[in-house]
Amino acid sequence: MKKIHQYISKIKSIIVGYKTPACVGLDIASTAIKMVELVPNTLKIAKYTIAPLTKNMVNEGVINDIEKVSDIIRDQWIKLNPSHRDVAISIPYNAIIIKEVKAPLFKNKYELDQFILDQLIKELDTDDIDFDYSIINKEANEQLLSVVEAKKEKIEEYQAIIQMTGIQVAAIDVEPFAIQHLLKLLLSRNKIDGKVILLDLGATKIRVFVFDNCESIIFNEIAVNYHHMFEEIFLKLDQKVRLQDVADIYSQTLKLLNEKQITDEQLVELMLSDISKILQLVRSNLLVERKISLSANVPIILMGGNTVIPGLIDKIINYTKTDVKSIASLFQGGNSYIPEVDLLRIITAVSLATWGQKIE
Repeated sequence: MKKIHQYISKIKSIIVGYKTPACVGLDIASTAIKMVELVPNTLKIAKYTIAPLTKNMVNEGVINDIEKVSDIIRDQWIKLNPSHRDVAISIPYNAIIIKEVKAPLFKNKYELDQFILDQLIKELDTDDIDFDYSIINKEANEQLLSVVEAKKEKIEEYQAIIQMTGIQVAAIDVEPFAIQHLLKLLLSRNKIDGKVILLDLGATKIRVFVFDNCESIIFNEIAVNYHHMFEEIFLKLDQKVRLQDVADIYSQTLKLLNEKQITDEQLVELMLSDISKILQLVRSNLLVERKISLSANVPIILMGGNTVIPGLIDKIINYTKTDVKSIASLFQGGNSYIPEVDLLRIITAVSLATWGQKIE
């Protein structure tokens, strides 16, 4: 896997001289659409909404029902009634390609941009792409670049969904890069130095970010699927409701598990198995790519809605023998009114809402 720590976390897909306005963060996830507006230049959440999506309406970044998703976004925008008029959105990590490119030393940025574009067109045999890059290092006669490329088709698909609502898109990010930027802010503010692992336990994927002294050193993600298991658990806990009448099986099942304080051992063991896999993968990649050995007792910070599954944190602690806590503890006041399960679910939307903000 290419090393994403070497270039900036935010994709500058806007023209030189354009200043991004303060944005509402809009996260189109597989289970829900989430919106967040921040108090200007802070990480305090002024307003947020979470609107559940029915099964397969959005799947692994593919939006299967554009009109319905647009309608939900429009309804949530009206409900949120934000002060800002623009949104920042993200495309999924699987929609981009990251590569290293060697280039001559040019006199100006325009010539370098054109050189990269020509190289990508030659390689991909199409000019239907957008790209961004950062310089890794320079030598006497050439420079090494990290280049991120995405098909315009995917970007335009997401833009079209928002434009159907009449809302303006001010910024397009890549989801894990946006999260990475927010994590750096939170770790810096909390003065968490040294190595730390951040686990994002989502409904359809598990992500791992490893930071060292507040700088990202590696990222990885794996796809997971707990939907069938959540359905079985829900039917056990509430036999009066039909599955087809439940819009968000994940949040409803989590709610029932927590209300009844029930630990489903089979679900917890399956999640722990997936967590173990990705932790081993990241440790292996770090050792091979960076010659960095990640010790077993590196602290772990959890985010994502599945963090609140009863018994899961205790299992992770027992497995890793290290300090494990929720990312909610890193938000220093101001967001205490938000239920932890909601805060854990809207992290991506919070990260997108930092576009156009001046946050130290």
